Amino acid sequence: MKMKISLIILLSIIFVFSAKTQYSVSPNATIEASDLAVSINTSTANANISILIGEYLNNRDFSIGFTEIRSESDIIILENSLESDLIIVKSRLGESDLSVVYGESMINPDLRIEIVESGTVDFLVFLESESFNIESLILGLLPIINASLGYKYEVIPYWGPEGGPIVQEEPEQQIVQPTYYAGTNLAHWITSIENGVIQLEDNSMFYVYDDDRYMSDLWQKMNDVIVQPTEVIGHYYISKNGGISKEAETLRAICVKAK
Repeated sequence: MKMKISLIILLSIIFVFSAKTQYSVSPNATIEASDLAVSINTSTANANISILIGEYLNNRDFSIGFTEIRSESDIIILENSLESDLIIVKSRLGESDLSVVYGESMINPDLRIEIVESGTVDFLVFLESESFNIESLILGLLPIINASLGYKYEVIPYWGPEGGPIVQEEPEQQIVQPTYYAGTNLAHWITSIENGVIQLEDNSMFYVYDDDRYMSDLWQKMNDVIVQPTEVIGHYYISKNGGISKEAETLRAICVKAK
């Protein structure tokens, strides 16, 4: 089976479903210098992740298109690893952190990714080099693939559920991993809240989901809260007492700093 990526696409007829934060990946580096080493091919038995990828798929999990304009893309796949946010490389099975099998025909895959040449897509990809193949593409998509699988694999760098990777701008940009928080089901209070970032009295820090920012924008310092776990590691519910005759408000947030 031979798969290829066509870079000759009419950009005027590719549309992104929604705006997301951009990140870059390079597949070119040694295993020692990489953030993740992946065994990837079309025939691995008992792989961690199986991916059906191709055109005109039914029941797709998400779709991708390609763009020649770097600034418009959601995922940038670069040749130079020194310029990328992440380094995810192909490796032999015995040296890998994760194994992936992919193909255009597959029974009961874990994920279905549709490649779209025209119309609406969920993610736009910029490929810096025409030498990149389908495996380079899948390596670059792994953070989004893991998000679609409910963050099943902790070894895969984190991609946020509400519009892109969580980044920390100072002192330098880096992708932040969700952190386990031990202070659940206890009484806490807010010491700082601004732009969707909540800090509690024990110095723990949470990033509020974008969809729930409308609630956190109305919360204030010294509000009493309780943090409760979700089914996803590092993701939590934070509930604020609504006061007399008012229902408690609950929002979703990601712990990025534990106490």
